[in-house]
Amino acid sequence: MVLIQLSSLVSELSHGQAFLGLCSLFISLIVLLLIRQLVKQRRPRGFPPGPSPIPVIGNIMSLATEPHVFMKKQSEIHGQIFSLDLGGYSAVVLNGYDAIRECLYHQGDVFSDRPSLPLFMKMTKMGGLLNAKFGNGWIEHRQLASNSFRAFGSFQKPLDQKILEECMFFVDAIDEHKGKPFNPKHLVTNAVSNITNLIIFGERFTYDNCDFQHMIEIFSENVELAVSGWAFLYNAFPWIEYLPFGKHQKLFRNAAKVYNFLEQIIRRFSKGRVCNFPRHYIDEYLNKLDKSAGDLGTPYSRENLIYSVGELIIAGTETTTNTLRWAMLYMALYPNIQGCSSHCWKRQSRVMQISPTTQILRWLSLGKVHKRVWDLKSEISEFLQMTGKYVDFPRLQDKEWLADFAFTVDILALMNELNSKLQGKGLFAHQMYSLVKAFKGKLLLLTRQVEANNLTHLLTLLVCSLSGDQREKYTSLLRALNSEFSCRFEDFKVLENDMLLVSSPFTFNVNNSPNDLHLELIDLQSDAVIGELFITMSLMRFYASLDEQNFPKTLEVSGQVVVFQDRDALFARQAHTFSLYLNK
Repeated sequence: MVLIQLSSLVSELSHGQAFLGLCSLFISLIVLLLIRQLVKQRRPRGFPPGPSPIPVIGNIMSLATEPHVFMKKQSEIHGQIFSLDLGGYSAVVLNGYDAIRECLYHQGDVFSDRPSLPLFMKMTKMGGLLNAKFGNGWIEHRQLASNSFRAFGSFQKPLDQKILEECMFFVDAIDEHKGKPFNPKHLVTNAVSNITNLIIFGERFTYDNCDFQHMIEIFSENVELAVSGWAFLYNAFPWIEYLPFGKHQKLFRNAAKVYNFLEQIIRRFSKGRVCNFPRHYIDEYLNKLDKSAGDLGTPYSRENLIYSVGELIIAGTETTTNTLRWAMLYMALYPNIQGCSSHCWKRQSRVMQISPTTQILRWLSLGKVHKRVWDLKSEISEFLQMTGKYVDFPRLQDKEWLADFAFTVDILALMNELNSKLQGKGLFAHQMYSLVKAFKGKLLLLTRQVEANNLTHLLTLLVCSLSGDQREKYTSLLRALNSEFSCRFEDFKVLENDMLLVSSPFTFNVNNSPNDLHLELIDLQSDAVIGELFITMSLMRFYASLDEQNFPKTLEVSGQVVVFQDRDALFARQAHTFSLYLNK
């Protein structure tokens, strides 16, 4: 009995000692890790000064809320260059134009690298553009992006022209609110992003595209989450990835949604890609990817394409959007500055010579401007009466002048419709010339109808009662406009036969083709396989697939017609015709 009690007592003591030993070991391990972390957090000699860090977590808690306020305060204490402790990661903060320029411009190569932070590794695996390590991969991706923005930014239209056109869409979207208060964040973000989208995808996203709007919202949310306290904690203690809660988990979920969406739209916009005929950044990247196939050291991959596209979108959207929103808020809070800016702009417009691009856009936007003025003529008259200035604008009471104005609104609307079609995506010279011919046919129809006092297709003019002299004047103007179009596009008649040949090579009469094309055209029309390709492929892909040795003359003729430069010629001629018509 005594032996049993003694053995149970010894057993209890051994269990207690084992538990105490484990606790001691655990505490010792924590103390050692704490000492290691404190040693790691010691500011090296010669390191920039900064606020005293809290053991283990450093200055992370100070950055959790309003980090810009905290950093501004520290710059006032420690100067333009100071340091922070981010849970064991030492960071140097530059605050001031001179310091930033010295580091990023004069010593750019030294400061071009990126730290291998756990957050970057998790989000982009240190790939893409923004978070990539400095090396050949980053240099090639940066060069590809720069060349794409330079090439596609001026392809078909100069970049400033694209920006001005987006401004017109932006103003139209604001007008839809009819003076009621609204939050402009959604519109500003989409408008700014569309400039980058034109280069990356080759087209813009409409303001009512819900999928793209959702992606932009997630992007903006992730920018905020990436500078939150949880992001800093994740970099300091990557093991918190396994915690089921925290803002870092939402950051990862958002990133997965964005990458999935980007993969879908990349697949969509890469359809119809022709090698060596890139339409946008995605095509150019995929061309590089195809050329480097089999090279194990290539930096190009589908994954890096997704990262690069996402980073280009957010880099081209977030900063500019916030700048414009601050400017709008500033203008709203200080209306006197708004008036001063308008006055300065008018003075500058009188002094500066308007560029040809701006002139072209001005003609193209006149249709919308005229239509707005016509729709608001009652409000304008009411406003002038309230301010006692109605007598200064006698034309608003002149029925003949109002009829002239209504006629101008209708004709400019037709011209703007033609312009929109001419700028359609994927059009070739023969298709654009067909649109011009159709427009001339419409002018002839309107001439006959106005002459017969039939205003069915001139809806604005329809509300006005016309005299015989007015009908004769409008008929004369329509004939003059038709004559001007015929004169301006007369040189395209020389290519009309070639255009028909290129657009319909399998139904074109061989006898009507140039002599040196007869044999090639017979071979082409007799080949059933090539005929099937013509049916299934786009025109550009079809001619790119032809063998240069078998069809050299055919490719030469198609090269003169299937080009985008003719779009610019049509565009310039139409804009010039606008100005001539309005002067009349």
